[in-house]
Amino acid sequence: MPVTCTVTVYAPSWMPVETVSLWQDGELVQTVGCTGAAPTPCVAVFELAPFSDAVYVVTAESVNTAMVEAWPGQLAWAATSGIYVDVAGDGWTAPYPWMGG
Repeated sequence: MPVTCTVTVYAPSWMPVETVSLWQDGELVQTVGCTGAAPTPCVAVFELAPFSDAVYVVTAESVNTAMVEAWPGQLAWAATSGIYVDVAGDGWTAPYPWMGG
């Protein structure tokens, strides 16, 4: 069943945010433009329709505009922690087997 995920990005005035991206299980799903300038919030809406348990991450970044006040000349980048979705309600299962040692 598809659900809507609304993401609101709050950034400090010195951090330009030009795009917001949704990642599912490490794969890029969608990137949308972010209008307005910080500290005005940017809102991005994504439609999610996972067929099995998944983990989502949202990133916000500048792609053309460098930061001026903090870290002059550097592009901005930020990410959420993993957002775990348990489709069947029976406990979350990782999308890939653990590769650790």
